[in-house]
Amino acid sequence: MIDYKSFNAYPWKDRSFYARISASVIALGVLIFVAGSLTGMFLAPSVSDTACEQSIGVYNQSNQGLQSALNICLENNKILNDKADSCVVNLTRSNNELAKCKLDLNASNTQNADLAKQVTDLTSKNELIYSTLQNLSSNYSALADNYAQRYCCQLVRWGFDYTGYSVTDNEVSCTATGGIPLTC
Repeated sequence: MIDYKSFNAYPWKDRSFYARISASVIALGVLIFVAGSLTGMFLAPSVSDTACEQSIGVYNQSNQGLQSALNICLENNKILNDKADSCVVNLTRSNNELAKCKLDLNASNTQNADLAKQVTDLTSKNELIYSTLQNLSSNYSALADNYAQRYCCQLVRWGFDYTGYSVTDNEVSCTATGGIPLTC
């Protein structure tokens, strides 16, 4: 059961003075806001036609300026794309030439290696031939000396006055003066 004596139908009466003023100010603010919103909704601000036309004119001028700037940008973009395509063609050509040069370089390196091997082989053969030539020259000198000692010394024993020998055009000649001395 409800106790009617303790029930307060007017609770604001118990509040303090400042609480009542705050509640009144809030209520008044809400009422002004609602009234202002409703007034703005039903009363549209009046705008003159000339102001709208001027705004549209400014917009059109601005739009034309932007359109011409866009056309210039598109033209520059086309020029740059053409230059980029030309650069790609040049790059492709240069890469092809580089690949060809690398192939030529590899072929030259292989050829140089083959030539270096041939030079090494020829140097070895040359050294062998030089060694053989020195042996043959030594043997020829020994043969000439041996022949001269036997032939010229035999002639000295027979009474000829030979003191040496010389080898000219593959012939041994006994000499009375000069030449290689005899040891008989």
